[in-house]
Amino acid sequence: MRCYKSMKFLFLFLSPLFHCCLIAQSIKFAPKNIDNTSLDFVKIAGQDQDGFFLLQSNISFDIDKDKVGFRSRKYKITYYDFELNEKWGRLFAKKDDDIPIENITFGNGELVLCYTEINFEKNLVTIFAHNLNCKNKLSEKLKIAELNFTDLSELDKIKIAVSHDKTKYAFIQNEIKKDDTQTLHAVITDNNFQIINTSKININYPEKNFYFEGWALSDLGDFVVLGSNHTKEKFTTKKKWVNYLMYVAKHNQQLGKEYSLNNNNLMLDGNYLTYDFTRNDVVLSGFYNERPPGSSGLFVARQKLDADLAPELKKQPISEGEKAKLQNTEILDSNPYQLQNYTIEKVILRSDGGAVIIAEVAYTSEFSYYDYFSQTYVRRVEYHFENAAIFSVNADGTIHWNTVLRKTQVSTDDYGVYSSFIPAITEEKINFVYNDDLDKTNAVKLFSVSKDGKPEEKPITKPEDRILIIPRSGKQVSENEIVVPCWQRKNLTLIKITL
Repeated sequence: MRCYKSMKFLFLFLSPLFHCCLIAQSIKFAPKNIDNTSLDFVKIAGQDQDGFFLLQSNISFDIDKDKVGFRSRKYKITYYDFELNEKWGRLFAKKDDDIPIENITFGNGELVLCYTEINFEKNLVTIFAHNLNCKNKLSEKLKIAELNFTDLSELDKIKIAVSHDKTKYAFIQNEIKKDDTQTLHAVITDNNFQIINTSKININYPEKNFYFEGWALSDLGDFVVLGSNHTKEKFTTKKKWVNYLMYVAKHNQQLGKEYSLNNNNLMLDGNYLTYDFTRNDVVLSGFYNERPPGSSGLFVARQKLDADLAPELKKQPISEGEKAKLQNTEILDSNPYQLQNYTIEKVILRSDGGAVIIAEVAYTSEFSYYDYFSQTYVRRVEYHFENAAIFSVNADGTIHWNTVLRKTQVSTDDYGVYSSFIPAITEEKINFVYNDDLDKTNAVKLFSVSKDGKPEEKPITKPEDRILIIPRSGKQVSENEIVVPCWQRKNLTLIKITL
């Protein structure tokens, strides 16, 4: 079953049997273009043993509101086989006779379509779900749970987390209270939607100062949340102190516990949370800076889910020379050797307890100008995706090696959909496929890193091919194949890249 093959390579990477061999790349185009009429935002949502699901929307997936500019979100789901042949498509447009989908995820070989119904008189929210399989069969409406919320509270859109083994779901409902606190409700079910546990995590910070960095669901049903609380520092309106917090709701407990990860003397940034199913713990990673100015570098921490102590951060300083190598020379900053704007994008766990950590420079900037034709000021948002750094970190937190993918990707008012990269892990290498340029001279490139951190780069397409991929919407579908949406000239289509 090819949908499970790729997972084993996450733990075979850097194994003693590792050997260097790069198979020549090939590209296969879908025989039919994607119908993107008013549905320009696309991503591959999941795969089973026979094919994969393509999800489309009229609104960016990065926007977490049901309505933007008086437009209601629409979804289209299309199923393809691995030869990129379209098998069927289905539109969900939130009509009176349609399913009012709030969120879609993939688990256990099927898509899960989730939404809520709110009774404000009883202060009750009911969670519902449908399954949609590869045969285009939609299950009956399934009632997951009923949750009570406080009078006058606001409710976020429902979220869904899936365990690594695809046998558990967490239906996540955030309640924003009038007293500037929040309660995160997590309904944990098996893959038949039978409830295992319902837990609450009390977050004693207002929504405007708290950001959910990520969450993970263990194979046992433990629910872990990583968040950051932003508070303004004294005597300045620009700088903010960020307190990183982790919350753990065990599978047999109804109330989650809070752990503080840093203090006034230790600044964290770019944090990432991942679940290690072989050890049943979670791995935290990110960057740190000591205050007053001291060392800065990378940290890794493991949290046993049956432990009651806060995780111990294993810090590894990065020298000024190494920091300089990580920087893009086009960045102008008063201190150019800080690890500014680097965010952890992916963590690949090693079988020896170490990890390969992939981080990328990503940030936004704004500018405005006066449009004489409309007689108004026009505001623009630039999306910057620059260097990507790859660190191989040992189990004790020391850095084994690191290397850098050097790139500069800048776009305006497009959510950066053509920027960043799609990673692919094979037995031989970690591979990154990305757009080298975001204009007519673009070529799709492959950046590969070997066992000992040696990089190699080569083009996959030529500028005259006029291919622009949508990297973060793609997916590795087998041990050496990537499927990714792309534009070829004026056509939105799918390509399969064989490494």
